[in-house]
Amino acid sequence: MDGLAAPMGRYSERESMELSFVVALQRLPPRQRAAVLLSEVLGLAAHDVADALGTTVPSVEVALRGARAALAGLGCAPGRERRPPPGSQAERELVGRFARALVRGEVERMVALLAPAAWAGLARFLSALPPGDCPARLRLVATRANTQPALACYLSDRPASGWRPYGLMVLTLDDPRITAVAGFRDLALFPRFGLPLE
Repeated sequence: MDGLAAPMGRYSERESMELSFVVALQRLPPRQRAAVLLSEVLGLAAHDVADALGTTVPSVEVALRGARAALAGLGCAPGRERRPPPGSQAERELVGRFARALVRGEVERMVALLAPAAWAGLARFLSALPPGDCPARLRLVATRANTQPALACYLSDRPASGWRPYGLMVLTLDDPRITAVAGFRDLALFPRFGLPLE
């Protein structure tokens, strides 16, 4: 069986679920749709949603309850994958724990943060490290790619020699673990993300 079949199947299923969620959102009344987008997708707190919509927190809570019930009835409840909201403290903490474990070479901690489906992606990304390189000679810079947390990776031959780009890791989160790691070794991506080349 083709090794890509399972990941491609999961990707298709996930994309289909995300598209169904977008379609289901269109069936909600405007106030409920706005509340769900601001709260569930952008991760804003209820008081920030209330400010953005020019209403009260109780009104936002009522709108969210109604929207969640309607979406659940359509089989598209938000937060189904327990993905931390983009830029949230939960997202930062999970990515931070993973980055620290990677740089320190703490394999057990890394594995504990990864769902089994993510192991192969990380292994492929790290397997291209030049001989003699080790995680302790990696430096990571947090960024975002396609609304997901990402880590720009830099390598150093010697601490005094500076750091050169190695690649970009895009992480898919499903709290409390990382469910996928997509690695990109295209160094032309660095300037597109506003990342330095050394």
